[in-house]
Amino acid sequence: MPTRLHLVAGALIVLILAVAAWWLAAGDAHAPTKVEPPPAGDALVIGVPADGKDLLSPVAQSSLDLNLLDLIGVKALENTFDCELKFKPALAKAWSWSEDGKTLRMELRSDLKWSDGKPVVAQDITLLGDLIADPEVGSPHAASYADVNPKARPRVIDATHIEFEFLERTDPTSMIANVTSLQIVPSHL
Repeated sequence: MPTRLHLVAGALIVLILAVAAWWLAAGDAHAPTKVEPPPAGDALVIGVPADGKDLLSPVAQSSLDLNLLDLIGVKALENTFDCELKFKPALAKAWSWSEDGKTLRMELRSDLKWSDGKPVVAQDITLLGDLIADPEVGSPHAASYADVNPKARPRVIDATHIEFEFLERTDPTSMIANVTSLQIVPSHL
């Protein structure tokens, strides 16, 4: 009569044989996969660790979502940091402050188009501000528009000129960063 040791040894042998059969049947399925580079062309392929969740800038909050938006979106101004925050043209090609330092004026480029061919216009920046400030949207970026006059978020002068009117003058770098740090959204959709 088989002892308990015989039963365990037999079960172990059956398990080893089953794993070996599975391994042999799988063949190269467990071998490292050779990844071919994408064909040359007009596409840039960037790998990211996960799918984006919220790719609408007023509600995006994870670093992955914000980084993806930086790759695919356009901001009013781009910023760089080299011991101090500096701004460079993006959608806005020029900007200036009013004499009292409470109104930021921007001249927008007129040569940008959305992927559907519609022009990028000042109303796209206005929609971004409206979405951020709307309590129903619940934007995690609402504080960045807290110092902007609700009636001028921004004020559209024409298709390529806007003004942000701040409630009070603070640090100009922070004021610009607060209203230009997110990607615009198309107002025509």
